[in-house]
Amino acid sequence: MGKFLNLGCGNRHHPDFVNMDIVSNHPSVIAHNILKGIPFNDNSLSLVYHSHVLEHFDKIKGEWFIRECFRVIEPNGFIRIAVPDLEKIARKYLLLLDQLTADPSLPGYDYDWILLELYDQTMRNKRGGEMIEYFSQPSIPNEEFIYSQVGNEARNVRNQVINHQPGTTLKSKLRSTFNSVLAKLPGYQYYKIGKFRSEGEVHYRMYDKYSLSMLLKKVGFINVKVTTAFDSNISNWSSYNLDSENGQVLKPDSMFIEGQKPGK
Repeated sequence: MGKFLNLGCGNRHHPDFVNMDIVSNHPSVIAHNILKGIPFNDNSLSLVYHSHVLEHFDKIKGEWFIRECFRVIEPNGFIRIAVPDLEKIARKYLLLLDQLTADPSLPGYDYDWILLELYDQTMRNKRGGEMIEYFSQPSIPNEEFIYSQVGNEARNVRNQVINHQPGTTLKSKLRSTFNSVLAKLPGYQYYKIGKFRSEGEVHYRMYDKYSLSMLLKKVGFINVKVTTAFDSNISNWSSYNLDSENGQVLKPDSMFIEGQKPGK
């Protein structure tokens, strides 16, 4: 087996991979800022995998990032990508819009959420955006719909919001006082927004099967194919539990796509 790389792994890592993220939250995860490039030699990896990473780059940096992936993959090696699926979300939006237009008496909770999926992660100016406010409601009338859209990550966020207790330590009180003073300075709010939007949480681009296929082909990948969380050209892919676990897709709103670097 060649060397496998899992970029932007977050909490989802595997011992058969080199796992890498901007911050290491586990001894097996290497801390590295991908904006500085992928720290491997040309043609040195059999597989580069990343899930819900590409959308955090704008169009120009996104192409640069995919070219970096191409550089480090060996001839006949693979790239596998998972991103939020613009087509899937847009079709769901149109379906809900049609339902509400036909019958305005229907509850609009699912429609409200799908708008958040489309816009909030792109437009937000603060951590968590409107999604955190949605999860902070005492009760959520369409929880199961949300989980069917974005998976157990949403359930985890909901639990964190419910169980969160505001900080009461001296350090947290001092931080709160300091921030309230800064907020009064001219232009500070604009600085704060700009700083947040450059820290990596915001989505700068969305992809569908056509746009991402074209990007991979432009960079040089062949045999580009949209697949599922379970199917792959990588042997025993499902056993790694990176896109699925116990027969369940971890991020149901995803599109999964693979490409291959041409052989010499």
